[in-house]
Amino acid sequence: MLYCSTTAGVLATIALISFCTGFLAVPGYTGTMSNIETGFAGADIIGNRYVLCVIDHEGKHPHYARGRCDTVKGREKFFASIPPHTPLMIVESELAVLSLHLLGEASVFIQKEREGYAVWEKAGVQRGERMAHFAASILHTTSTQIPLTEKQQLQLLEMQGRELERIQRITDSSLSIIGKIQDESATDADVSHAFENEYQSRVGQLMAETEESEEPSPFAEDDASFLAELYRLLEKVH
Repeated sequence: MLYCSTTAGVLATIALISFCTGFLAVPGYTGTMSNIETGFAGADIIGNRYVLCVIDHEGKHPHYARGRCDTVKGREKFFASIPPHTPLMIVESELAVLSLHLLGEASVFIQKEREGYAVWEKAGVQRGERMAHFAASILHTTSTQIPLTEKQQLQLLEMQGRELERIQRITDSSLSIIGKIQDESATDADVSHAFENEYQSRVGQLMAETEESEEPSPFAEDDASFLAELYRLLEKVH
């Protein structure tokens, strides 16, 4: 599993992916007084076992429940652990479909494995307890989400542009090496470069930075913007 070297690196990675896919903007979810009072829930599934995390309306005091997804007793424990009217984020699964049926579309938000949970895992969020907590915290954060300012939107566009340029450089280099391999002129250095390109294509520039000392928060303490709240959320998770 790949990890970002700093919380800022995780933030940048997730902010970029969020901009491209929109998975942090939970569809159809704006936050109401009822869910603000009751809290939020997140669930992760590994194999045939789940981990459920329920946090309060302030995003604090997490409580966890664990059990099997494939038994009646395990499922009963899962639903008994979720307070009434509590919004739930869960990875796509049979348990997610059952949750949608029992709790209703307004309360259940199903995330795709490859576009949601797997991306967060690559960004450094461990599967299981931490992932469940992270999912619940995303619901809490988006319930009070403040629209991005024009400056923040420009910053995300710049990040996206840099990432696209990096991908283009890797693609051009890889095509050149493929040509050399086809005409049998590739050297050991070309082969090494090909492996490096493959690694960089999976890791990404932001996720391949060398470990540095802990950085101070780039946001002021009274900054209530979406990115500032997401940064603080990631600091808690890590």
